[in-house]
Amino acid sequence: MAPITPDHPHRADTRHPALLKLWNPGVFVDLSTLPAASRSQLIGSGIFVWCDDPTAMTPDEITAPLSERLAIMAGKLRGQ
Repeated sequence: MAPITPDHPHRADTRHPALLKLWNPGVFVDLSTLPAASRSQLIGSGIFVWCDDPTAMTPDEITAPLSERLAIMAGKLRGQ
């Protein structure tokens, strides 16, 4: 796959440097880590969104901040 260039619409937003630096697709919810030898078996990741109060935010208000996080996830999963 080609790298995501700085002008690419799905590049990681630099307003979240901590997230860009710290998020690791090989660390799980229980903080266990994927052994380096198994890294090639990691073929994806996901974000789960739920809402306890459907009147609290609009769908656009919920998804807008996720686009930046998805770009970071995509870059990290691609090894960038």
